[in-house]
Formats: sequence, C-alpha cells, structure tokens
Amino acid sequence: MLGFPVTVFQRSVLRETHIKARMKDLQWIMTSSSRLSSKDPKLDVKAENVPSQTMNTKRTYKEAIEKLNDLQSNASVLQNARKHQGKLSHRNIPEATLFAKRGGITVDLINKLSIIHVSGTKGKGSVCAFCESILRKHGLKTGFYSSPHLVEVRERIRINGMPLEKEEFTDYFFDVYDKLEATKPNYDNAMPAYFRFLTIMALHVFLQEKVDVALVEVGIGGEYDCTNIIREPTVVGITSLGYDHTFLLGDTLDKIAWHKAGICKKGKPVFTVPQPEDAMRVVLERSKEIGAPAHCAPPLERNNFGEHSIQLGLAGEHQHSNASLAIQLCKSFLEKTKNEQFQVFTDPESGPSELKKARLNENFQSDVDIAVAEAVGMPVAEPILLPESFIAGLRDCYWAGRNQTIVRERVTYYIDGAHTLRSIEACRKWFMEETEKEEDCKFDGVVFCPNVVSEFSAHKTPDLTYKHTSNKPPLAKAQALKSEFEGMLSSLNMGMVNGVVVSNGVGIPCYNGTEPNHIHSHTFNNNVLKGDHLNEKSSFTASPPVLPVPIPVKCVAVPSITDALQWAACAKDPHLSSPRREDPSPPDAAIAAERIQVLVAGSIHLVGGVIKVLDPELALHQ
Repeated sequence: MLGFPVTVFQRSVLRETHIKARMKDLQWIMTSSSRLSSKDPKLDVKAENVPSQTMNTKRTYKEAIEKLNDLQSNASVLQNARKHQGKLSHRNIPEATLFAKRGGITVDLINKLSIIHVSGTKGKGSVCAFCESILRKHGLKTGFYSSPHLVEVRERIRINGMPLEKEEFTDYFFDVYDKLEATKPNYDNAMPAYFRFLTIMALHVFLQEKVDVALVEVGIGGEYDCTNIIREPTVVGITSLGYDHTFLLGDTLDKIAWHKAGICKKGKPVFTVPQPEDAMRVVLERSKEIGAPAHCAPPLERNNFGEHSIQLGLAGEHQHSNASLAIQLCKSFLEKTKNEQFQVFTDPESGPSELKKARLNENFQSDVDIAVAEAVGMPVAEPILLPESFIAGLRDCYWAGRNQTIVRERVTYYIDGAHTLRSIEACRKWFMEETEKEEDCKFDGVVFCPNVVSEFSAHKTPDLTYKHTSNKPPLAKAQALKSEFEGMLSSLNMGMVNGVVVSNGVGIPCYNGTEPNHIHSHTFNNNVLKGDHLNEKSSFTASPPVLPVPIPVKCVAVPSITDALQWAACAKDPHLSSPRREDPSPPDAAIAAERIQVLVAGSIHLVGGVIKVLDPELALHQ
C-alpha cells in the first residue's frame, strides 16, 4: 500500500542559528502577548458566558463533523506553510492561546489539569497509550488526546481509554464551537484550524470530565505546536527523534530536536529515550536552558518485574524503549501528584528469581543504547521495582494500527504506520520476527495506492482527514512510486546496488513457498537511491540483500485502499471481494498459495483506511 516519501538530509549543527531564531521568536511572542493581553478590549468578552446555540436545538454528530471538516487547512494554506518553511510558526502559540480563551479555556484553567505532555518523532502515541493504561490500572481517571485518528475523529479524545460516544463528542464540540462562532465578528471572522480546534476541545473535555491525568500528544514539533499552550505540565516526555516534517522543523536532527524539546518547562522533569548523539545533546542543552531536569530512561529489562516476564501489549522490540519511558513518566507523575514512593532497583541480578537473569540475557535493549546519554552528560534514571498496576498496564495496553496483526483464515495482515527511515527499519524487524511464527514466505508483489478508502466514498466519508485533497495527485504519485520501485528492483537484479533501505509504504503479499526468496528480509527506500548507488545522505545503510535468483516481484498501482487489499488478499479473505476485472491480476503464485501474508506500512492514514475496510471496531477498542 502507499505511504509517502521520506527524504533524508545531511546533519549539521547550527546552534547560533537556533539562538538567533529563538530570540526573534521570543520578541514576536512578547509583543503579541501584550497585544493579546486582557487590556485588549476584545478579550474582555467572557467567551464562556456566550449563550449556546444548542439550548433549543439538538445538533447531530454528522453536523459536528461537517463543521469540523470545514476548519481543515486547504491546499493553498499547506503550500504557504511549506513555502515559508515554518518561519511563521512563532505565531502559533499566541494565536492558539487567544482561540482557547475565545472558546472558554484560559491558561489558568489549563494549569488546573495534571498533564503528561509528550513530543517526539516516533512513538508519541505508543508512550501515551502505555501511560494511559498504567495510570488507569493504578485507579486514576484518564484523559488521552492523540492524533491522527484512524477511522473516526472521536478516537482522538478518550476518557478512561475509550473514545467519546458520538453524542458526547457532539455536545462538547458545540460547547466550544458556538463560543468561537459567537466571537468571530470581533476577530475578522477568524476560526481555529482543525487541529487547533480539537486541541482546545480536548482540554475542555478534560476539564469538564475532571480527569486525574491528561495525556497530551504533540501534533508536529513541540516549540510552536498548539499543544504548547500547556504551561504547567506535571512531567514531559520526548520519544525517539528522526527525520519528519522537515519543511517545518528543519533538515537536520539537531534542528528537529530543538523543536521537540521546546515543550520542556522550567522546574518540570523531562524524560527521554536513547537518541542519536546530536539529538541527545540538543535535548540536554535545551532542558538546561529552560531549567527542566532531564533524564534518559534506562533499558526496560533493568526494571524489576518481580516474578513476571516482560509482557507488552504493543508488539515490536522498539516498544521496549517506549515502555521504559512510560514507566518513568508515570513514576514521576505519581510522585508529584500523589506523593507516592517507589523502590529503586539497583541490582537486577540479586534475589532468588531466575527470571531476572533470563531477562538480562534476552538483551532487549543493550546498555550500549544509553552510552550516548552518558557521553553527553545526561543522567540515566534509576530503574524501579514495578507495582502490579504498572506490569498490568504494560501488558494490557492496546493501541490500534501500531505493529498490529490481524489473522484471518487464509490471510494474515501485519499493519503499522511506519513512515520514517528508522520506523520502517523497526517495522521490518517486527515483521520478520512475526512471520517466523508462520512458514517461510516469498516476496511476491507490491501494490501502491492513495490514502483513499474507496473511489466511490472518497468525498462521502464523514471523518475525513484531508477534505480539500483531490484524489488525482495521490494516484499519480502512487503510479510514479510504482515505476521507481520497479526501477530499483531492476537495479537489484542487475547487481547495481549493494545495499538499500526502502520506506515508501508498501503492501507485500507473501505466500508460503518451498524456496523462499530472501528479499523480503529487507526494506527498501527508493528515495535513498541515487543512480546506481546508495545516496550518500542516507543516515545508515543496510547489509547487502541475498539474491539467489532474480526477483519476480509484481508491482501495481490501484486507485484505492479497498482495491489494494482485494488485490493483495487474492480472494482468500471472505470479508473482501475478489479483485475487480479492470484491475491488474494478482501474482499467479500468490493466487495458488494456501495462505497470504500482507504487510501494510508507510502512513498512519493508510493504516486507518485499511482498518476501516477490515474491521472499523478495532480503532474503538480500549
């Protein structure tokens, strides 16, 4: 299936540029803040006292979604953002603060919430999901704000792990929307964009529901993300950093890390995971500048699970660092808000249990991972004796679309939203580990498609993420990626490439065969290719693939996710129709196979579409 290209840039350190940009941004924010202060007569309007239009008329969920979709940024706005490369981002916080106040949410009200604020490139949602599960098991009422959604927008705002019911979403939506609409004439008819609105609405929901803890996932970046109107988080987390949204955040890891660490707040503890050295150094420097004590989470297996083995509800070895970060965030949160104390675990080999020693031998996360933190001077947090609630929370955590396996009678789907170089490599590793549980499979075909569920529903799906996006450019992109992928395979067969990494979101139907081709043990990224050799800008290279025979891989492009799944499943999934006559036929060997394995990766929006087709209820589970 189709994801989107990931471009890898050369790293560089431009600290002086960061400082100058920060001073300029602070100057703008200071002047903006003065303009937006209570001295502004417009702000004297008590938005929360604006009469609601829902007093006499009951509105519907469909109406709420239609109005929300009207707030989406159109193509020209997105192009303008790319053109300016995020240079106008410093306006986001004062503007978001004003919109929140118009919607009845003041900074003082936000400060009443106990918040765990999480930024990062990959794993933000997983870390928040782990934290939510742990703290709910610990007896707390939880609120969770995440993005994007998979099937329905109400997934983004959860109470005690469950999305808001449609009626609840509708009521809370109009609580905020009506206030903003009523004050619009005083502000040049300005309304918040889609994500800003949902952020304000989520904070409103958490205040009204009186949650004990609010897990808030950053949208893009951190420093200028609208969630950064949060000024008094209880604790801050920064997940794995990599290349993403480079047109807004910059084209080097140190620039990206600068933005991600922008959610640190003075006096508030911040925890992160092992990072590349340049990223780790920037996180430490920014935390020191802001006055936030920073620590790196220890390897997961260094914590004491008692007589329990390490069991995580989310699959994949990379989830171990996410789980370790979640442990430290929950520990710090409970210490700060509940005055709870935890027993430090400093000697993992002590005690009678052989499980402790066995876990160390599994080497899920080597001590080498935290060597970078120690090298740059960042202290490593101490492991702890885990309470039963922590162990149960980690074990029972559920987060749809992330390293998820869906087993049907003759088809197994492996689904993950990986779309960056590092996350695709983690996805590859997870996929290979999981497929070892079944018989060997051949790499038999690749299908590219736009993030459109169906040709016939492209403009009728209510919970659209990209309302103003035409289907034609994405389809052309899918066809172009197919051609590039075919060219890469041709180069591989000719022995022109000695190591590649591919992350263009491909769906790979594999079938059980007696002579497995080893090409499926590698992921590929045609964006890393340059001519007949690896692009020198690649952050890492893969070992040469084993090519005992030419690769007979069939590549196709189809107009929708439904078409792609029908093609990949080869009529072996009774929940799907057979491929359409006008579409390309699946590979003959896959058609004849007893069982099909399908890998879906490249975009979380793609994953949402796949789940919508296969089983929409998966996105609404706790």
